[in-house]
Amino acid sequence: MSKTEELDLLDYYVRELDYLRKDGKDFSQRFPKVAAKLDLRESESLDPHTERLIESVAFLSARVHRDIDREYSEVASGLLANICPSLIQPIPSTTVVKIDPSNFQGKVTAGIKVPKHTVLSTKTSDGDDCKFRTVWDAKIMALEVEEVKINDDEKLCLKILTKQNTNLSEISLDTLSIHIAGDWSISSILYEALSYRVKTLSIEDDYKNKLTLNSSAIRFQGFQDDEIALPQSPGSHPAYSLLQEYFSFPKKFFFFELSGLTNKSFKGSELNIKIDLGGIPSKIRSVGTENLKLNCIPIINIFSKISEPITIDHRNYEYLLIADRTRELSTEIHSVINVTASEPGAKIPKLIPQFSALENDEKIDNSCNSTFWSCSRKKSLRKDFPGTDIFLNFVDKKNSLHNPTFPVLYAKILCTNRRLAEQLPVKASFTGEGVSAGLTINCLYEPSRQRDPPLGSETIWKLTSLLSLNHHSLVAGETSKNLLREILSLFASDKNSDVDQIRGVLGLTAKGTTRKLSNDAWRGFCRGVEIEIQLDPEAFVGSSMILFSLVLAKFFSLYTTINSFISLSVVRGKEKIVEWPPMSGNQELI
Repeated sequence: MSKTEELDLLDYYVRELDYLRKDGKDFSQRFPKVAAKLDLRESESLDPHTERLIESVAFLSARVHRDIDREYSEVASGLLANICPSLIQPIPSTTVVKIDPSNFQGKVTAGIKVPKHTVLSTKTSDGDDCKFRTVWDAKIMALEVEEVKINDDEKLCLKILTKQNTNLSEISLDTLSIHIAGDWSISSILYEALSYRVKTLSIEDDYKNKLTLNSSAIRFQGFQDDEIALPQSPGSHPAYSLLQEYFSFPKKFFFFELSGLTNKSFKGSELNIKIDLGGIPSKIRSVGTENLKLNCIPIINIFSKISEPITIDHRNYEYLLIADRTRELSTEIHSVINVTASEPGAKIPKLIPQFSALENDEKIDNSCNSTFWSCSRKKSLRKDFPGTDIFLNFVDKKNSLHNPTFPVLYAKILCTNRRLAEQLPVKASFTGEGVSAGLTINCLYEPSRQRDPPLGSETIWKLTSLLSLNHHSLVAGETSKNLLREILSLFASDKNSDVDQIRGVLGLTAKGTTRKLSNDAWRGFCRGVEIEIQLDPEAFVGSSMILFSLVLAKFFSLYTTINSFISLSVVRGKEKIVEWPPMSGNQELI
């Protein structure tokens, strides 16, 4: 038994002992005919044998009480594991890498595609392997930001040069993904300016070929379903993942995509992008190339592998799942994808279905020996093993414990490197699997800390209560501000910056509204909800109030019902700072 478990049991033991002494005395006084012998001294009994019995009963009752309380949390964890598993899984370390194609053999004209979930590997200073995967698809171009400045016309200007003596006419240029990097004091203000202050932008090459675009050409990345970093199962809700990712690594959202570039044929070796922000905030006048970077991708410390074999000995009702016996200290199981059985003489391993995946009885084998697997996550009690452990158990179609007939089982799993990834330094070098060896890949930031799931606490029940919420229950009534704060606190860490942001929610009001679907005459109207949130700018020093509000707008929109929408605006006093376009799910209404 660990020291934490001993202290936990001690609390229950003291309560049970106190109950036997004090409440036993009160009970004996109320019913002296049948319980006179329960009138014990409040300190201890004069008879040592009686005292030994009292303490033994208190100890056994304490264990029973503790185990019952634990089962309540296990019930909630089991419910979340089936309905929204991402809420009880670790949040892995995340960072951003920059990919330089300078050493690539040959010209990069069509761009080098780096597909989503491409594995990037690195080694720590101790020689331990650490694996990440890319969050979304990326195309690496032979382009580099040469200069960033504010020009005399008060416009944000980017000078982009081609590399490898490539001409712009040779490059297949349709979109550009740009990462807002650098210190928070500049990058957060730059993000805010680009997200809602853009009037127009122009792109011009060496030969004065000019393309003019409006603000709709800029799309901020990280909010679409296919841009979620955390692994998504069929039951996962993207709204929760947005909040989890925002509070764990907000830099993941500091990307924007510039589209519409195919409308013009550019030539030469230089592109000049001028962005009219309707005025330049004073804090970004010192902006430079360190703040806007090309060829960057967010990565997350997740990788797949096959677990160690599980030998079924028929002596246990659950089996500890181990990812890698040789690297247990640096390998933690994030989630189980599937379980297969190995039978002697069988050519193909048999796939064992997950119990929670059953949809109806017709899909279940009528045989009473049908085997299904389920898993539970527990805090690791093994010495020097931080994080959690996964246990597999096997049941029949009635969810009763069942002994598998297979001698050996394997699981396909997703893993993290526990606390190893967060120790990587800035500029750590990576190699990519399935991509060119001529690419230079370096880390821009120290990876975020991995966060453990809230197992065995009242937080798990609060997370379960989220499943019954919708956007009306979030914004209706006078308690909406406190309810939103409570929800955000479930996803935030205990860092001062997170706590300050939640306290920065000063008010939340909502009212029904009707909007036209578009300017087309044949389209109709749609009913929705206008949400007005009051935020304290002082609470967002070192972060971005605008990003926070945009994440909330997306969060509310993912909660909205079909044929409805959410429109969120941010106010400070009576001043409206920003109003986000009406949204329904991931789609803007107009």
